[in-house]
Amino acid sequence: MLKNDFNHKLAEEFLLSLENILKSKEDFTKNIDELYKQYLGFDCETLYSLPMSELDTLLVHNRLKDYSKTCILGILFIQEWYINNSGDIESFNKLVKGFSILKDVYLEDKETLLKPYKDYLLKASNTLMDYEISTDLKKDLVQVFFKDTDFEQVDELIFEILDEDSSYKPMALDLYNKMLLIDDETLKSKNITKDEIEDAKASINNI
Repeated sequence: MLKNDFNHKLAEEFLLSLENILKSKEDFTKNIDELYKQYLGFDCETLYSLPMSELDTLLVHNRLKDYSKTCILGILFIQEWYINNSGDIESFNKLVKGFSILKDVYLEDKETLLKPYKDYLLKASNTLMDYEISTDLKKDLVQVFFKDTDFEQVDELIFEILDEDSSYKPMALDLYNKMLLIDDETLKSKNITKDEIEDAKASINNI
């Protein structure tokens, strides 16, 4: 039987190590690269330079399919943005790349021992809502928010996307149709009603 080189103890150790260096910006800046090397075996810049496909090859065993190390990378990229946010493009690109890494794990239900990764994903998702981002990135956000049943964000993003890409209509209508299958009480708890959903569909059909 194949043995995973990443286990629950290492997952707990990583989260504790991250918590410890987050106590001050100075500690974070001084020790962040050691976390990359300790838990992933490479420095930050090497990992940042690699395309997504190569990261999976590097960090995920092709038979075990455990994405814990991938989640660590996404978490570290995202956390670097919040600690070192200086408005530069590289910091922002790390935030986007961290989001993309964790998004794939979340949407595809990939195995990971880093269960808190979802908190980082949603935090990054909400942050990205405050910036001018590409249409494709907005589409990714829709998928994340929809799975998290944050239908207010989904509703807002859908119409932004349609203003930029009318070919998104079939996907938008499909998402609203899926919302209509949800019971009224659940929708109410998410601040949306079936009447509002039907109104949104009608507006889309008129585009």
